Amino acid sequence: MIKVLHKALDILEFISHDKDKVYSLTEIANEIDEKPTTCSNIIKTLLERGYVERVGKRGYKLGIMAYSIVNISGYDIDLVNKAKDPLKELSEKINASAVLSVLKNNRKHVLLRIESNSIIQVNSTAMDISDPYKTSTGLVLLAYQQEDVINELIIQNGLPLDFTNKEEYLSFLSSIRKDEYLSMTVKKEIAEVAAPIKSNGNVVAAIGVYMPKYKFTPEFQKKVEESIIKTSAEISGKLEDMALKEHNKK
Repeated sequence: MIKVLHKALDILEFISHDKDKVYSLTEIANEIDEKPTTCSNIIKTLLERGYVERVGKRGYKLGIMAYSIVNISGYDIDLVNKAKDPLKELSEKINASAVLSVLKNNRKHVLLRIESNSIIQVNSTAMDISDPYKTSTGLVLLAYQQEDVINELIIQNGLPLDFTNKEEYLSFLSSIRKDEYLSMTVKKEIAEVAAPIKSNGNVVAAIGVYMPKYKFTPEFQKKVEESIIKTSAEISGKLEDMALKEHNKK
């Protein structure tokens, strides 16, 4: 058991040398001097816990929990860099707190947070939760997941409290995909709006804004929804441009 623990740490230390590089199983096995089958079993556990992520069918890189456990930034830095300025502009335009979130291992992670300059601020710590059911960004991210991921969460956590059956919940997720945004309230005093971020046709993240419910008049709600949809399209466009440039280099 202790040997396996050492090998797991050896793997994490090796792939952390270049956090953006994708390593093959053969590379990792050779580095830690272990059989590929044994190495694969160790990586499987690291994948399940989020310390390693699979890239494509046979590649691996450092996972989000490796960043989270030591409270450092740097995870998916390209995404954060492309989103930072547009999200800051959105926050300033509507005077609301804003976040950039991703879904990994059935948990929601906030990669970037921009606080509102408003005198009355939303309590940011209330938004840093791992349950994707409880925030608009989490639900938007779930709406674009494969059915097996959605079913796995239902088995683990049941249905969100607002739904009485699976069909109703799936219909709700379908409506998010159709509208490409979600407006909701948290604990009846906080209003939220979220929208997906896409790259290569896939949803890779979500942005969300949060504000006191009393500010969320019908007129202001329309402005927020239009603004966040525009911002999500801008960030998605930046990611598409980056992917195209990388493709042209090859």
